[in-house]
Amino acid sequence: MKAFRIGLLFAFVAIVGAMVVCQPTWLADNEFLKSVMTHELLGLLVVILTITFASVANIHLAITRIVSSAGQNRDAANESARGIRREINSNAWTIFAAFIVAVGSLLWKGAFPHNVFIVAASHAIGLIVIMVNVLILHDIYRAIFGLAGADTGGTDHTDDAPRAR
Repeated sequence: MKAFRIGLLFAFVAIVGAMVVCQPTWLADNEFLKSVMTHELLGLLVVILTITFASVANIHLAITRIVSSAGQNRDAANESARGIRREINSNAWTIFAAFIVAVGSLLWKGAFPHNVFIVAASHAIGLIVIMVNVLILHDIYRAIFGLAGADTGGTDHTDDAPRAR
């Protein structure tokens, strides 16, 4: 599943990159992108960042509860939890890095507002940042649905999460 998301991201980057090189006006003159790839993008990303960091904190709390209730298998549970925590932390920091890239891209766009290639590249970077955020949110929420059953001792809810196809 992770390979699918990475492949999807690479395909998206290739398509958007080709648009910047071959037809930059498709991105640069798009009225929707002109209005969204401004402070509006930063507002959206801040909301996503806030929700993601709160979700990551809840995942860490759920993992701690699960490890604490492991009893005699606590060492094995701690070892399993370490990998999950590392991946979740990596996702959160990737979203933060994407936010920084978006800020830089918008500053770059503002410095050269009449250069069609720079405006198109800035819009492309904004679209890629949004795609990265969506894919990471999908990964984090799949983890939440998986932990929901383990935390309560109930059913694994990963099947309830939407599937990427």
